[in-house]
Amino acid sequence: ARRRSSHSAPGLASLRRTGRRGSALDGSALRGSALPCHLSDVSLVMLTLSVGTDNRTRVAAGKDNRSALLDAALAAYPAIQTIRAVNGHNHTEVIEALLASGLSFHNVSSGGRQWGMLACFLSHVRALLRQVETGAAWQLTMEDDLVPLPSFPSLVDHACGLYANASRRLNGSGVELLQLSPYTELRLTSLEGAKALLRRLQRVGLVKNVDQQFNTPAIMGVRLLRHTGRKLRREAEMAWTLARKTNRGDIARTEQITWAEMAMLRLLTNWDRARRMPSYGNPRGGEEDTDLCAKVKCRRRALQRFMRG
Repeated sequence: ARRRSSHSAPGLASLRRTGRRGSALDGSALRGSALPCHLSDVSLVMLTLSVGTDNRTRVAAGKDNRSALLDAALAAYPAIQTIRAVNGHNHTEVIEALLASGLSFHNVSSGGRQWGMLACFLSHVRALLRQVETGAAWQLTMEDDLVPLPSFPSLVDHACGLYANASRRLNGSGVELLQLSPYTELRLTSLEGAKALLRRLQRVGLVKNVDQQFNTPAIMGVRLLRHTGRKLRREAEMAWTLARKTNRGDIARTEQITWAEMAMLRLLTNWDRARRMPSYGNPRGGEEDTDLCAKVKCRRRALQRFMRG
C-alpha cells in the first residue's frame, strides 16, 4: 500500500477549503436550518444503485428490482432527488469512494464485516456532502428499499415538529440528527446537523457500520432524536414500509471483507498509525487465524489497540 496524503481527498477536504463565509464545516454558517421546517422546505434524497454516476441515468441494479421501487417513489413524490449509492459488489468502487471521502477507516461492526456495509456507510457520507454542497436547510435521506405510503407527508411534518420542540428545549441549539427508522432507511438532518456529522467523521473516522455509528451519540458526539415507529401517534396508517426485510437485501450478498483487506484499508487511509500496529490493527496471530476469527472480543481488542496507537 502506498502512503496517501490527506490533501488529495476531494470530498471533505474540498469543503474545508471554502473559508468562513458559510459553506465550510466550521459550524458558523447558514443559520436557516434552525428555523422550523415543513415538507415543502425539505429536500428529499434517495440513495440508489438504479442511477449512474451522473445521479440521473437509469441503470440495471442487481436482483432486487430497484428500478421499479424507484419508479414508484418518484411517481408518488416527483421532487425526490437521486444520489448514486456506492456499489458494494465492486470493491474498486468502494475503495475509490473511501479515498475520495478523506475519512480514516478503522473498523466495522461485529457481524457486519462485508463490503456492502462499508459501501452503505460511504453512500450516506455522499448524502451528507450533498446537503452541505447544496446548502439545503433540511434534507430527508432515504434508502431505495423504503416505500413511502400516503401518510408519509404527515410523518415528515411531525418530524419537523419534533425538531422544533427539541430546539425550544435546548434554547435554540436544536439537534443534529433525527432518526425516523430503526436503522438508516430514513433520517432527517438540518444543515447544521449535516456539518456536525461530517466534522465528527473527520475526527473519528469509520469505526462501526453506519446505523450503529450514527445512532451512538458517544461516538458521533451529536444530539440525536429517534422516532423510529412507522406509525404516527395520532394516525393508524403506516407512513412507510420496506420492500424487503432489513439485512435481506443486496448488502447481504456482498463478499466479506477479509482481515488482510481490513489492514489494507487502514494502510490506505491512515498509513502512519496503521503501520505501527501489530498486524496493522487486526487481531494477533497468523493470517489464517485472523481471517477465521469470529469472536466479538477478538475484534474489539484489535480496534482498541488500533485506536490507542
